[in-house]
Formats: sequence, structure tokens, C-alpha cells
Amino acid sequence: MIVGFLSYAFFRYQPKVPERPVPSVEECKMGWDALLGIITTMIPILDAKRAREQEHVERVLNALGTAYFATETYFANLESGSPSSRADQLALAEKWDHVANVIRRYDQNLASRFSIKSRFWSEGGTWDRRQIQQANIGLEKIRMDARSMLLLKQYAKPARP
Repeated sequence: MIVGFLSYAFFRYQPKVPERPVPSVEECKMGWDALLGIITTMIPILDAKRAREQEHVERVLNALGTAYFATETYFANLESGSPSSRADQLALAEKWDHVANVIRRYDQNLASRFSIKSRFWSEGGTWDRRQIQQANIGLEKIRMDARSMLLLKQYAKPARP
């Protein structure tokens, strides 16, 4: 009985809400003018942020392309009979490390994979296919994973003309 009364009293109690005066037409107009001013101020800021983001995506894509094509060149030279070069391997390690650093802001997992790829080259590129596959750093695979993610970022938010 007491429980029923308490639940009834609890749900029936409605605290008084202080009444707010209805704003005048002039007050509303000033509010809309202020809001419009804020919006028109924010548009250039947001456009500049979007442009910086697009520039960074382009830098990552360029770094990825540079590392990829340098690696392709290295393998082509090996296939044509040139001896492996420790200096070239270290240069590749540096290029892949750069990719890891610039892509980190978008994807920690990919950045880690590129760091491992850099380590692969800094250690002389002597891993076997099984180790490369386990580390998920195959040249085509890692490039396609990164490009797919970056191209989605690039086209997800088109820049304004």
C-alpha cells in the first residue's frame, strides 16, 4: 500500500518550471544575425582545414609512390644481374620509414606495417616469403591497402570549387 502511494506520488509530482519570457522579434533577429555571422566565419576555416587535409593525403600518396617505385627499381636491377647494394637497401628503409611516419595520423596498423617493411630493408632484405607474408608487408598488398584507405579519404570530402 505504501509502495503504491509512493510510486503514485513520485509520478504525479511535477516540479514547477520557471517561465521564460518569449523573446521579441528583434531579439530573434539579432540571434539569427549572430548565428549567420558565426557560420560565415567558420566556412573559410573549415575549407582551409579540408585543404590542409587533402594536401597531407597527397604527401602520403607521393611518399608511398616514391617508396614503391624505388623498390620496384631495386628488384628490376637485381633481375637484370646487378648485385644487391647495401646503400640501396638503406635508402629503401628510409623511404618506407617516411611512409610509416606520414600515414600514422590515419591508420596506426598501416603505419606499423610500413615500419616493419622499413626494418625488413634495414636488415638487408633477407626475410623469406613466409616471414614477409606473416608480417603482411608484401609490396603489392601493403601498397593497395594504403592506397585504398587514402583514396577514400581523398574523395570522401570533396574540396569546394
